[in-house]
Amino acid sequence: MAIKATQHCRSRHNNRYRINRVPEFTHMRWGVIALLCLSTIPSAHSHRQPISWGDVALSTDQQQAQITHRLHYHDAIAWLRHQGEQKPNLDDLQQRALIALYAADNTRLWQQDESPVPVRVIGAESEDNYLFIYLESAKASLPITHLQTSVLMALNQTQRNRINVNTDAFRESFEFFAQTPPQRITKQ
Repeated sequence: MAIKATQHCRSRHNNRYRINRVPEFTHMRWGVIALLCLSTIPSAHSHRQPISWGDVALSTDQQQAQITHRLHYHDAIAWLRHQGEQKPNLDDLQQRALIALYAADNTRLWQQDESPVPVRVIGAESEDNYLFIYLESAKASLPITHLQTSVLMALNQTQRNRINVNTDAFRESFEFFAQTPPQRITKQ
């Protein structure tokens, strides 16, 4: 008798013992699971908005600027692929130099008489999920008054570049989109 009871408890088809039975998935349950999975896709993608960050530190006389751009690693890799790099690698010095030169060409400064101030590359490094690009302006004869950046905007029209400008007197933040004109960065 004892053996029969043990076999009876182990049976998956026994309706009286549902302790170990896995609930059957109906079409309704599969639909709910699919809907939950699909609803997580937009939120998983939302953290990858095309944004870069930058800091511009103006000298005391506002005639020279130190500029740092921080780009997402994946955006920098996408830009390198767009440039024809078959195996993009931000650990490669030449590839970092290529994107750093591009960033310098797409970061513009103007001095008070509206003449442009040249920008040159100081260096670039990758760390964690970011690429840091370091730029420096030439010494201007008048205070630097305007800034514009279009880094990565040719690759992605929804790109946003957020720039913080710091001087001894103030700190201001700017956001640039594909059609944003130069912004006045000093309060003169």
